[in-house]
Amino acid sequence: MLRKAKELLNFKVEALDGYVGVIKDIYFDDQEWTVRYFVVDISDLLIDRKALIAPISVGEADWDKMILPVTLKKSKILESPEVDTDLPISLQYEIAVRRHYEWPIYWGQVSFLDTADTKTTESEGGELPGDEEVDPALDTEPGIGEFMNEEDEELYMLGMPRESDEDEIREMEFSRAEQESSFSPELRSLVDIFQYRIETGTGENGRMEDLILDVSEWTVRYLAVTSGYGVRGKMTLIPLHWVKSVSWGMSKIFVSVDEEDLAKSPPYDPTIGVSQEYEKKLFDFYDNLKY
Repeated sequence: MLRKAKELLNFKVEALDGYVGVIKDIYFDDQEWTVRYFVVDISDLLIDRKALIAPISVGEADWDKMILPVTLKKSKILESPEVDTDLPISLQYEIAVRRHYEWPIYWGQVSFLDTADTKTTESEGGELPGDEEVDPALDTEPGIGEFMNEEDEELYMLGMPRESDEDEIREMEFSRAEQESSFSPELRSLVDIFQYRIETGTGENGRMEDLILDVSEWTVRYLAVTSGYGVRGKMTLIPLHWVKSVSWGMSKIFVSVDEEDLAKSPPYDPTIGVSQEYEKKLFDFYDNLKY
């Protein structure tokens, strides 16, 4: 299902045990264009506080009643690490939030643990760690017990990986987070991206109006833009693969289409939404352009 991201602003967030706050912003990463957090204003329950809630804890939205249910208790949300939305969200803060809610690692916070072995699944025809055949010669390897305690030696003989304890995981996550922070996707604000300028191959030819989300996966599908200016302006959608780059400092989005392309693209009516018929027209139009 495709919905306008702006629709979610001011949705009421309902925890398992009642109302907790309203959505004031949405954070998405600037590489995959995937929703990472809903920024929830919980000031009605605590003074001047906001909390981050990831899509993994979100249920099916009620678009008519403007309610977003979450599979969390109010106390868990109220006790979450305090966030300052005026500052960039650090990787260390994300790790602290994940550990608080006990969310799985699903956005590459600790990519050094995402080895080829751990990413391989049985459905891909590969072996999971621990599935490998054990070489009988390992049982007679001299001196192996001298370097392991009894638990580790037993796991080694079974061909199973040793699971790190809680303290080791925490130390690995935070030390590696500091090293890899410059390579991690940065979080961007939905509210901030409104009114970004659209730069085509022939110059500045429009502005951002909204993002169109696939709410089944919480990913961005299209940019909703106004092309042209004044009475000539019209709204249209641009698929993500036509985005060349984004200058976050200059508040500009560079796209691989020109002013004439946008002028000819199928107009988008935000009051109607994105129908299958409209998407087909959009695909047919962009398929005829040189990428």
